[in-house]
Amino acid sequence: MTATNNTINTAVTAVTTNNNSVDISAIEKKLGPVFHRLYTGLLSKARSDDSFLVTLREYLKKFSLLTVREKSNFKPKEITFDAAQLDDVVYRRRLIRQLKAPRPSAYVYHTLPVDAERLAMQPYFEALTDFIVRATCERLSEARPDEVLIIAGLSEEALFNFLKQRHLFEMTPENLSAHVMHHLCHRIIEENPHFQAACAMIREAGTAAREQLRSEMAVYNTASLAEFNARMDEISAEAAASCDAFIAELHRQAEERAAIKRAEDAAKAEEDARNFGKTEQQLFFESVKRREREYRKNNKMHPLLKAVYWGGGIALAVGLAFFAEVDGVTLPQLLGLSN
Repeated sequence: MTATNNTINTAVTAVTTNNNSVDISAIEKKLGPVFHRLYTGLLSKARSDDSFLVTLREYLKKFSLLTVREKSNFKPKEITFDAAQLDDVVYRRRLIRQLKAPRPSAYVYHTLPVDAERLAMQPYFEALTDFIVRATCERLSEARPDEVLIIAGLSEEALFNFLKQRHLFEMTPENLSAHVMHHLCHRIIEENPHFQAACAMIREAGTAAREQLRSEMAVYNTASLAEFNARMDEISAEAAASCDAFIAELHRQAEERAAIKRAEDAAKAEEDARNFGKTEQQLFFESVKRREREYRKNNKMHPLLKAVYWGGGIALAVGLAFFAEVDGVTLPQLLGLSN
């Protein structure tokens, strides 16, 4: 409870200090009651609606309407220098470090807390409302008389929409008065009986036109749908036939591969049966003979070429037999067949 009282005292003190430091201007006299009524209504709604309270608090923070600025109690240490020592490099460097060192700000900023518990306390509620009203009026202190007259017609809904849609730098008398006029024009137009009658007439004519268009398009839609269904049936039939042919081809290829595999397995089983009990040398010898037979079978010589080879071989043998010499003696001479 002590902490709560301190918070209330802080808010009241901030508002009082602000009131004493700035004289109440003519703008504040005219717009103060208006914003007091508006903010009282918004904060009263926030006390019973937690989600609205969170939203309103964020909007007030966005426009710095909850920020309190006070003079800081931390005074920076005064920097003095001796002009006679400025020629000394070490002294100049020390002086530069002192000048570049961070120094405390002249002001301290605080954000006033806004929650359901504090808003339930009437002193804090009133002090917070007065503070927000004065902060808003200070932002609008340069408003012209015509802008003041327009802003005086501001409603809670229009103010909340302004806080929602705009930014801090846009909170000026010109922008706020334009927003009020825009909101009022929309409300006047929407509540105007002639406008409502025109909207009702347009809705009625639009409903009749839609019904007529729907009835006229029904025939076309039926024909288009029938044509579309027929075309889709043709496409489905073609796709089904193509899929069936493709599946049949896959089955055929699978059967061929299975038959080849069975034949290979049977041939291997037969070969294993023939080679049962044989040694590796026998198997190697048979494989060599088999490869030789396959080579001869695949590389058969033409009969004419074979006759030429055999004839040439016989002629070569006969020539060697009759003309070759061994120690100057030919074969016929050696056999006594030559004179």
